[in-house]
Order: sequence, then C-alpha cells, then structure tokens
Amino acid sequence: MDVDLIKTLVKFVRVGMLVLTNRLLVIISLSMCGIGFGWALYIPTWERLAIVCAFACLVFWPIVKLDIANSKKEQENETT
Repeated sequence: MDVDLIKTLVKFVRVGMLVLTNRLLVIISLSMCGIGFGWALYIPTWERLAIVCAFACLVFWPIVKLDIANSKKEQENETT
C-alpha cells in the first residue's frame, strides 16, 4: 500500500470514530434528559423542573465544549 493511501485511511477512520463518539454522547444525554423530564412532569413542581433544567445544562455543557475542541482540531488539521 502507498503511504498516502495509508494516511488517508487513518484520517478517515479517525474522523469516523470522532463522529461515532459524539453521536453516542448526544444520544445518551438526550435519553437521560428525557427520563428526567418525564420524572419532573409526573408530579410537576417548580423544584423538579428547576432540577431537571439544571441537570440538562450540566449534561450538555461538556458535549458542547468537546464539539468546540474537535472543530478547532479539525481546522488545525486542515491547515497543516
């Protein structure tokens, strides 16, 4: 195999793993938030709704930071 072909293949697999990891994190976060909102709406009180909203923010905050970091890495890799 040619060296350029190997580099392209490795780059393709790396990007695929990043996409798979990010989607899996989003699916897990959405399911956790859905369960939390179901719990909060079962007996709706302001305390339950506030807790679930805070939980949703705490769950999605690392995903957004990870997405920003990955996009910066992709931009750096495109320039080199």
